[in-house]
Amino acid sequence: MPATSPSGSTSDLPLVWNLPLSRNLNFTGRDDLLADLETAFHSGDDRSRVQVVCGPPGVGKTQIAAEYAYRHTKKFVMVWWIPAESPVTIAESFAKLAGRLGELPPRPGLDVLRENVLRALDKRDDWLLIFDNVAAPEHVQSYFPPARTGEVLVTTTRTDWQGTAKVTDVLPWDRIESITFLRRRSGHRDNDLDASRIAQALNDLPLALDQAATYIQQANVSFSTYLARFERHWAELLRHARDLGERPSTVAMAWELSFQEVARLDPAAIDLVTLCAFLSPDGVERDFLRASVGFLPMLVSGLVSDGSRMAGALEVLSRYSLADASNAMIKMHRLVAGQARDRLAAPNRTKWCEAAVRVAAGSFHFDAQDVSTWSRCAEVLPHALAAVGYAEAMRVAPVLTAELLNGIGAYLHNRGEYHEARSVLERALNLMQLSVEETNPRLAAFANDLGRAEQKLGELDLAQRHFEMALKIDEATYGPDDPHVATVANNLGTCLRVRGEREAARQQFEWALGVFQRHYGPHHGKVASVMNNLAYALRGLGDLPGATRNFQEALRIAEESDGPSHPNVASILSNLGVCLRLANQVDSAREVLEKALAIDIAVYGEKHPNVARDLSHLGEALQDVGHFEAAKEKFERALKITEAVYGSDHLAVIGKLHELGRLLKASGDVDGAIACFERAAEISKQREERDARQTGRDADDFRETLD
Repeated sequence: MPATSPSGSTSDLPLVWNLPLSRNLNFTGRDDLLADLETAFHSGDDRSRVQVVCGPPGVGKTQIAAEYAYRHTKKFVMVWWIPAESPVTIAESFAKLAGRLGELPPRPGLDVLRENVLRALDKRDDWLLIFDNVAAPEHVQSYFPPARTGEVLVTTTRTDWQGTAKVTDVLPWDRIESITFLRRRSGHRDNDLDASRIAQALNDLPLALDQAATYIQQANVSFSTYLARFERHWAELLRHARDLGERPSTVAMAWELSFQEVARLDPAAIDLVTLCAFLSPDGVERDFLRASVGFLPMLVSGLVSDGSRMAGALEVLSRYSLADASNAMIKMHRLVAGQARDRLAAPNRTKWCEAAVRVAAGSFHFDAQDVSTWSRCAEVLPHALAAVGYAEAMRVAPVLTAELLNGIGAYLHNRGEYHEARSVLERALNLMQLSVEETNPRLAAFANDLGRAEQKLGELDLAQRHFEMALKIDEATYGPDDPHVATVANNLGTCLRVRGEREAARQQFEWALGVFQRHYGPHHGKVASVMNNLAYALRGLGDLPGATRNFQEALRIAEESDGPSHPNVASILSNLGVCLRLANQVDSAREVLEKALAIDIAVYGEKHPNVARDLSHLGEALQDVGHFEAAKEKFERALKITEAVYGSDHLAVIGKLHELGRLLKASGDVDGAIACFERAAEISKQREERDARQTGRDADDFRETLD
């Protein structure tokens, strides 16, 4: 059922609300802690506007955060719950929030969306952000609105938040609270000694006590009978060593008794919850299961396809507190999911892990040219990340896992999450290299994708190495006159050009252009893209007439194949504008560059790196005719966008600082110019220490096409 407000009505909830948990009607204690949170939020101390609820798993941190939100629904217009186990899930949740707030430009990058949301939140104070289960403080700090006008609540096991937030430690219940809860939750009034023995066995952890009380209520047994069953099964586990060779946890026993009872009542329900245990820990959408029915294991597929059977299974799971099943979501606590995995014998654990990978892979289809696939991938991404994580750890289905990892990496790359994309793509390539022959053509595709991400991050040595690896495999597989080879040759050319090896880059582009023209004909979009890249290499070699001719021909083909408002057209316009400016055709250059800027803003919004590129080139054209103030405004905007997208120490930032510094020097602001050049030099020095071969090169950020 949908989450409800304290009054029981969904209409009483804040206008923007996405809590995945219903109100816990059995919430016990913590009144002082909740009151302290409320007081701290209004203390006037900016640091206290971020509250961290910290404690071990099962102590009730997530329930505390949810209860705080429900108790204060009238105070907020917006309450947004953010699964925070990984940077990727945080970024995706912020992207969804951007859509709800109307801050969603077409085809945006995730960094741009984050900045849009933070800017919108800084203008209001009626919001609460809840970051649940944060793995590391550095993952979330860039998502805290700078003005601290609203409230941020974090749940985590980490304690290292010095100077950034107020930390509240959450401890298990005291024994009186445990006994009181057991009696009320189970409906039994047995003697307190047996209740105390149960609480002691379960370390007074609220989650485990809730599981025990639920079992007692549903099985209609006494506290003493529950203890007898608990101790009997504990002894059985000790006599028969588990597959992992571990001593069984007394807390895990609380769930094991419930798993056994549910398996007796509805075996299909156990299959369902087992599959979900290998998917996202933040819950599995019922729509996702229905849409994935063709990839589900047979018994689960039959269950999901039969509405009445599905309802019955979820009702049993809910009764025994193994899952919180609403109309939209099946959600398990991480400890329950862990027990669902750990209780399996090794062969079954492998089987269910592989099933989860197949479900995620079957549902994750990313096409960079088809924006309609992006939203589906965003929904499936948490399940894909969880499934590949378990599969890698267990060494299950390595080729399928590598393919899914590579798809995830390609999606993240196109969303602008370059660091995360590189990490995932490295895992994909490494896993595939361990699984197939070194001449396998899939290795070429993986290496090419990784090279693209590395080039975006300025790791040019690594990018070139991976492009050359891909080129070698593809040439051996397809021959030199094949579009696969031409695609990698084009990407290698862009890398060589950024490194300043313009003649070598020209050769790669000419090779790729010839292949594409023969394969696709002279009017294809790929022909326009490579012709654009070749023109830029010619410009770098001093052949302005040749560059201009190629840009103009590329523009004609792109407008014909993609339409006049396509971002590929804007890229070529931007490059053509530079050529016209260098040829002293400044008025024509400004006209072309302004058209490129208008297209990119319409497509990407104001904060995209392509917009920064257009602003820089337009600023140079304005500077040429002495419009210094207008040029300065363009350069400053370009610098701000570039820092937001790539980080403050990227090669592209050096280029933007040089542009602004030269303008300031020309306009007489010597001190400002020196500050820009000194900062650029410091970034170059830092990068030189990491990679001497990348020292001191300007980041010329013209748009090349990498496939």
